[in-house]
Amino acid sequence: MQTELVELAIAIVVIALIVFVLRRASAKSKQRAPSNVRERLGVEPEDERPKRERRRPRPGRPAEVAQKEPAPPARDARPLEPEAAVDAEERDAKVSLTYLLGIL
Repeated sequence: MQTELVELAIAIVVIALIVFVLRRASAKSKQRAPSNVRERLGVEPEDERPKRERRRPRPGRPAEVAQKEPAPPARDARPLEPEAAVDAEERDAKVSLTYLLGIL
C-alpha cells in the first residue's frame, strides 16, 4: 500500500511538472507571435488599411458623400408614350394586388 501511494504521488508530480513546462512554453510563444493574422501573413499593415465608406447615409442624417450622377439614358431609350405609361401603371397595380393576395 505504501509503495502504491508513493508511485501515485510521483506520477502526480511528474504530470504537474509537464503541465507547468508546457504552460510556460506556451506563454513565451504567445509573446513572440504577431498579434493578428494580417501581421502574421504580412498582407498589409494596420495603418494603411483603406477606410470603409458608407454607400447610404444613416437614417435621419444628411448625406455626407456626394451622390453619383445618374447614368445617361441609352441611345435606344425613348420616353414612354402616355398610353404605355398607363399600361405600366395598370400592370404595377395588378402585380401589387396579386402579391398582396398571395396568388403569386
